[in-house]
Amino acid sequence: MVTKVKEYPDDKKMSQFLTIVKEQIVDKKWITLLMGGMIGGMAFVVIAMIGEMDFEALMAGFPPELMAIFGLDDFSNPYSFLSVEVFTIIWMLVGIYLITFTSLIVPQEIDEKTMELLLSKPITRTKFLIAKIVSIYVIIAILLAIGFLMTSGFLPLSPDFVEEGLYFDRLWAAYVAVVLFLGLISMFTLFCSTIFLHSKKAMVLGIVVLFVMFFIDGFYGYLEELENLKWFTIFYYYDPTAYLVDPDLAYYIRDLIVLASGNIVFLIGSLVVFNKKDIPN
Repeated sequence: MVTKVKEYPDDKKMSQFLTIVKEQIVDKKWITLLMGGMIGGMAFVVIAMIGEMDFEALMAGFPPELMAIFGLDDFSNPYSFLSVEVFTIIWMLVGIYLITFTSLIVPQEIDEKTMELLLSKPITRTKFLIAKIVSIYVIIAILLAIGFLMTSGFLPLSPDFVEEGLYFDRLWAAYVAVVLFLGLISMFTLFCSTIFLHSKKAMVLGIVVLFVMFFIDGFYGYLEELENLKWFTIFYYYDPTAYLVDPDLAYYIRDLIVLASGNIVFLIGSLVVFNKKDIPN
């Protein structure tokens, strides 16, 4: 006898999809608001400090090579300092948080024995994982939007930025690049979690790869052995200081294409691996 597969109406499938997205976003609402506020708060502190700082004295206190590694070699205008201080915090603080959060998405459902229950509902593995992925991008977009909106509000209060020019278009162009940059970090970690089905392995690998790429990007100019590896680091295609201080449309578009392509590759890879993976009971 052939067992008939129960069919569910499309509206019920869509309802289940949206429920997963909503639950994930609501579950992370407070940390999303907190981290977005932290970015905005950091921007406020930096903007307030700029008028009081002697950048020449600051730069004279450190070796030029060390300053260059951390992007501190050019404080020609206030946007340089804002970019270095705030965008470094974004990739380190928010990036590591997203690695931790994303590494748990699939393994946690398995460990808590909820994966089988979820997949027994009117939703496929593909739609389940896409719902989780959508929630990741929404969280990233909201988190950064809070920080960038706060930053946009603080800029007109600073005489230094008013004198230099209020380049809101550059700031929000940088926003798009940061969303894709953090999205790529998240999709790589998700891909690792679908391979291992183990949160700690995915988390450690995500963090290690992130800092190895940061090291390569910071030192390839000083170590010839690293020169050819720079093309494989995401930091080479992520330069918020350039977007804010000396924007070049061609390089900006190149960076967006590379970052977006990386997102797509690991997103599709996660879906393929997850669909073929045996889920332990």
